[in-house]
Amino acid sequence: MEKLLMECNKWQLQQIAMERTLPSTEPMKEAIELNGTDGMGDMILRSEVTTELDQFPHVILIWLQQFARNEMERKQCIPIDGFIHQFEFQHAFKDVKE
Repeated sequence: MEKLLMECNKWQLQQIAMERTLPSTEPMKEAIELNGTDGMGDMILRSEVTTELDQFPHVILIWLQQFARNEMERKQCIPIDGFIHQFEFQHAFKDVKE
């Protein structure tokens, strides 16, 4: 299953790049790099984006604003410490008897 998902994702990313659609533009790449966990992704979550995304269509700006966390959500967000490698994650599933 993992192999099929990886192949599908690869195909979709190649298609996006060939068609030069919005996700392939530099500002969007920056916003979602490293799974959106730093840089522009963090700015979007903190409602700190000002003019960085002005070149996007208005509907995309409105959509991105929906990801901003309000004050209550920021307080309830528990930081994630640590890291798990892919092989550790896969091994954990193999160890579980269902």
